[in-house]
Amino acid sequence: MPHPYRYLPKSTPQSLITQGEVITGVGEVWEAVNAYCFTGPYSDGGCRMCIPPNATVFVGYGDVSYRYFGPTEVCIGSGGAGGRYPNYVTTADDWAAIGTTNHAVLTGRDVVDSHPQAAITGLVAEQNTQNSRLDAIEAELIRLEQDKLDTANALQLFSFAAYGEAECPNDTAFSDLGAAWQDLDIFTVSNLAAPRGVVINLTNGQFSVENSGVYAVNLSGAIEHDISQSGRITYVRLYNYTAASAVGAGIALGTGRNAAATSVVATLLADIGATHINQALGFQIGDGDTYTAVTFQTLGYSVNAEGEWRGAVGAK
Repeated sequence: MPHPYRYLPKSTPQSLITQGEVITGVGEVWEAVNAYCFTGPYSDGGCRMCIPPNATVFVGYGDVSYRYFGPTEVCIGSGGAGGRYPNYVTTADDWAAIGTTNHAVLTGRDVVDSHPQAAITGLVAEQNTQNSRLDAIEAELIRLEQDKLDTANALQLFSFAAYGEAECPNDTAFSDLGAAWQDLDIFTVSNLAAPRGVVINLTNGQFSVENSGVYAVNLSGAIEHDISQSGRITYVRLYNYTAASAVGAGIALGTGRNAAATSVVATLLADIGATHINQALGFQIGDGDTYTAVTFQTLGYSVNAEGEWRGAVGAK
């Protein structure tokens, strides 16, 4: 039955050491022994090493040391018959690996804690250096993250600049007012040469904003109209034409009895989210009583940013 040790194959000539003698061999250890011409102190002079009773024989082959467990009173090696004892051809069962100088051929190298750091020259110092570098990197990442938070918190303390305005010329005639909402598309003049963050469209009376935030939208002027014996009311509202929806509720404009004009003073705060920037906004009027012979006098609007900056650092 084979001896319970693992043998390493050799495909190139290797050194074989027995009692201090360096020899060469090819193949497995038993093959190398059978083909080797022993010439050392245990040789009988005929390329044989004869093994007396109770002898212990060790050979070194390549990086591995082996112990002989085969029969004694035999001669091994390439000399063949003619020695002190009968010639013997060794087999795998005769040899057991007992040690090595090559760490790569050891088993159990991946066992937990089998290699303390101190066993490798300089590893502890190098690991300490790497740990220090990692600690420094981690500290820098924490600092950068805190800087981002500090910057974001600081930006919340400041409002940003955004403004724009437009108005209609005096004596701008308009259709009768009633229950239906109508577009106030009469704002065709602007006295502001360079609005900021607010795009004014003088063709259709609409506007858009370039950044998200809270905006104060002011509408002011006067409406001339017919006279009624009873009080009346109409409404104005901000409308998102891109989304086809109102922005907030309508603001009531009241008219007293026998009044031929109604003042327009309406201010609302609009929270424009990131999904609504650059969308077309404008004003609508209606959803109230009937007014005829309608003419707008100096009706205008202005848009101003009122909230904190919500964009990225360095953005427009």
